[in-house]
Amino acid sequence: MKMTPKEARWKFIRAVRMIIMQITLNKGTAEVEEEDQVLSFNSHIEGVDGVTMEQLTFDKKYFRAKRETRITQDVKNVLSVEQEDRTHAQLQLALHGLQSISSFAEYPLHIQEKLVRVAFFYNIPAKRVIIREGHNAEIFYFLITGSAAVTCADVDRVTKEPAAKVTQVLRKGECFGERELLHNIKRTHTITAEVPCELIAIEMEDFFDMFMGEGDHGKEMEHLKFLRRGTVITKDSNQSDWLYIVKSGSCQVIKELSEARPGQQRRSSTSLDPNMNEKFAPNGLNVGPKIDNRRRRSSVREQDLNSLRVPSSLDDTRSQDGDKKVVFVQLDMLLPKDVFGLPFLCCDAGIIDARQPSLSLVSRGAEVIMLNKRFFLEHASQYVTRHLKEIVRPYPLQETLQKHLQAHTDWQHYKQQTLSTVVTGTRRKSVSQPP
Repeated sequence: MKMTPKEARWKFIRAVRMIIMQITLNKGTAEVEEEDQVLSFNSHIEGVDGVTMEQLTFDKKYFRAKRETRITQDVKNVLSVEQEDRTHAQLQLALHGLQSISSFAEYPLHIQEKLVRVAFFYNIPAKRVIIREGHNAEIFYFLITGSAAVTCADVDRVTKEPAAKVTQVLRKGECFGERELLHNIKRTHTITAEVPCELIAIEMEDFFDMFMGEGDHGKEMEHLKFLRRGTVITKDSNQSDWLYIVKSGSCQVIKELSEARPGQQRRSSTSLDPNMNEKFAPNGLNVGPKIDNRRRRSSVREQDLNSLRVPSSLDDTRSQDGDKKVVFVQLDMLLPKDVFGLPFLCCDAGIIDARQPSLSLVSRGAEVIMLNKRFFLEHASQYVTRHLKEIVRPYPLQETLQKHLQAHTDWQHYKQQTLSTVVTGTRRKSVSQPP
């Protein structure tokens, strides 16, 4: 078959392209199989359509900077000097150097300053035992570099001989040894350096002086006072000038309501709502969180209605009618990264028009960051203001909460009466029937 010059030319081009594709494929396969082969930074692959593409042929993870948690030699020298010989300038140098350690930086600044006064630096060789199981607890440690294996005594299942079982591996930046100090017990694990390690150690006396002792003039330590469960952080949210950001732990949002008794509220019909059981589930009354983040759930729980323990500062609050008792109900549970006070700030600043009830914030064992509302508004951009208007959901008013509480109380009373009637009728029926 005779071909024209044009047809022969296109046939030759297609053949060349097929050969190039095959060579490229063979080269890629050879590079994968040959581990020691040095790869170029770019591999030029010619596509069928003649377009040249570039792609990396090396693992970029191998070229990432190694961010080691290290401290300078000057900091090590400061921490090797006796406590009474450390100058103020040396303490500041050590403070800035140790703030690169994550577990150290989590402490409040005044605790960090106390730590650099009493901490000592240690260089531990590999395979050296740092803590031995069964010994008295005397020191609290920060691991700066290296890793350490946590082992406990065990029995080999096959030989039935004593053996060591690795339960955890401690990495740089972690701290250990505080549990036995706090509980005044002997060491429950053996910790051994797997590689050469650098440690910062705090002796038991200094540990208790910082974390469990008394503050200035015999007063209680501020962080203990703030972290204690049941502490009232703010009694009246409408009178507070602060936003409260939960850093760790949890907080309750509490509302004072008048005690509800069954039958106090008139109902338009004698029958209860058939959906009442869904509205007032065993977990309580859902009133909705102030910000819809699909995580928090506001509720009035049964134990909150009957015997909720609140601090004495809230117990002293009574309504104008001296005979009328009050109860404290939980509207919200704040977890880490949650914020209390945004609806009140938006209401005061005119961002939202909804009125806000007076609420109390009670710690359940939490660490909270306080941010001034005025400072926040002064530095908030228009985008932040619009975003707040979209995400902030106001709390229900006191009248609404009181009605829900009354309905919840009536429903609980109705269920108890119904259950009692059914049980009593069943017993009478079983007794009246002959055996």
